[in-house]
Amino acid sequence: MKTNNYLKLLFAIPLISIISGCSNNEKGMKITELAPYLFEVETYEKLDYDYADKFYASENDNWSGGGCSAITKMIEGDRRIIGRNMDLNISENCAYVIRTNAGKYQTIGLQYTFRDVSPKYADVKANGISSKWSKLLPFYCDDIMNNEGFHIEINMRHGEYAAQGHDLFAVESTNPKGTRRVHMFELPRYIAENCKTVAEAKEYVNTLDIYSKNHYWNYCFIMADATGAASLLEFSSNPINDEVIHWFDEDKLGTYDFSYLDEYPFFDGLEYNAIAQTNFFINREAYLFQDTKSGFGRMQTMQNGIEAVQTKDDMFDLMNKVAYSNFYKNYDDCKNNNFDPRSEQLGELGLLNSAFCMNPKYEDTFKQLQNEYVAPIQKLTREEKRAANEYWESTFTEVVDIKEKSILVRFYEDDNMKYLLTFDGMTKLETVDV
Repeated sequence: MKTNNYLKLLFAIPLISIISGCSNNEKGMKITELAPYLFEVETYEKLDYDYADKFYASENDNWSGGGCSAITKMIEGDRRIIGRNMDLNISENCAYVIRTNAGKYQTIGLQYTFRDVSPKYADVKANGISSKWSKLLPFYCDDIMNNEGFHIEINMRHGEYAAQGHDLFAVESTNPKGTRRVHMFELPRYIAENCKTVAEAKEYVNTLDIYSKNHYWNYCFIMADATGAASLLEFSSNPINDEVIHWFDEDKLGTYDFSYLDEYPFFDGLEYNAIAQTNFFINREAYLFQDTKSGFGRMQTMQNGIEAVQTKDDMFDLMNKVAYSNFYKNYDDCKNNNFDPRSEQLGELGLLNSAFCMNPKYEDTFKQLQNEYVAPIQKLTREEKRAANEYWESTFTEVVDIKEKSILVRFYEDDNMKYLLTFDGMTKLETVDV
């Protein structure tokens, strides 16, 4: 996507056209359809923490395909911005705007229902959402900002092998004496409702007993606040120095050892010079334990491009490139030069569009994949691609502005439409490529 300029404000989306809750469950929250596959839920005045805790404790609900990337930078005017992609190959699922006014802070958040338990778009459009799904939605948010300017986003990490036996295992407990047992995917909600700074979040997570029931994924977070602070929080299954909680602070990046990244052939001495994450561990020891690593191309694209980012448009431009810059199923496939473009559902944009971030010696391979794999997909209609699940049809790109307390987001395939999400409402913006 080329640099975007906002030409005009089309309209503020009215929140009066409402889809009611399911007919067989009048307690479901009311929702408004903002665009296909995108709904806004009425403001939550109360959150059912007990219900969500019990659900996560009893269910092993899964992520289902795709990847995600995030990076943050301080730009001119002491403005902290965060670029974030969620790239999914799940057809017919919905996204939701979630607002809460239920506790210490007001929040706005985005929820992308790629979960196994999520209702499909056709069902939601016809029937609304059930009471059960209404209660869970705030605790499924991938990205949340509160009215103090604190923002947190979540990424997945592939699992780690045990030191012996090579069995996958999840984080069982971070603090058995904690005041509450909280699943990692609930953590953004807990933190955003209770913390206004990264410093407060660091203290707060130590009061909880945090775990991951799913034995394939761990979850990690980038958070930033209005003071300018930014940090990456990782949870490792394998205790490192008797700890499973690891923080990487932006103002201390020069003190960390990232030399292990040099073993990846595309990095060629890449410096980890900005807080960022894809789907492999940043902590060295956890990285070495990790059984499946992905997102190296996306990481390199972010780190190589972040210095040039000076505006939110620049960040949008960078993150659009990031979404299509990883061509490998995992670390071993790349190391052995076994290319599998389906592993990250590159789809219609084509491999060569992102070859700028790759090693030139693989150019012939890219061309071969372009001709044999991408070209046939490009001939399909959007409906055919969606039906064949051949591309990340639910991709979104998001740019968070901490100072403005806003989230600018592009949903799905429509590069020419963005939505500005603030505490005052949601506005639809038309953009064009220049």
